Amino acid sequence: MTTDILVVSSPGGHLNTARQLLNEMALPLSVKYVIHDSKNTEIDGYEVIKIIHSDRDWRIIIQFLAAIKIMFNLKPKVILSTGAGIGIPFALVARLMRCRFIHVETFSASEDLSLSGKIISKFANYFFVRYEKLAKKTGFIYVE
Repeated sequence: MTTDILVVSSPGGHLNTARQLLNEMALPLSVKYVIHDSKNTEIDGYEVIKIIHSDRDWRIIIQFLAAIKIMFNLKPKVILSTGAGIGIPFALVARLMRCRFIHVETFSASEDLSLSGKIISKFANYFFVRYEKLAKKTGFIYVE
């Protein structure tokens, strides 16, 4: 079964941003979420896939392998990422599978890109920042 949008996000503020973006679109799409394992992160009406959390360590290899499996099983048309590090393996796999990858940078990245944003920007088809000043500095697309 094909998924229209696969949302890849850390729990908390990153996830809230992704949910807000999708709510504003209000399109009849098949949406699934991938987050790193966290307590009590359920999203009513949506399938949530949980993968291991990596803190810039060897577990990113497990995340990468999980990304491959998830991408092959779901065959998403688009991946939407709001960060943080969980987006990196999915950005790499999306590039290999020629799947569109959209990244919306975090609100906290006001002066410079986040670390994950710096890496993901090399692989994303579309990269959005939340501050006009940062858009001018980086050349990426500004979105409120």
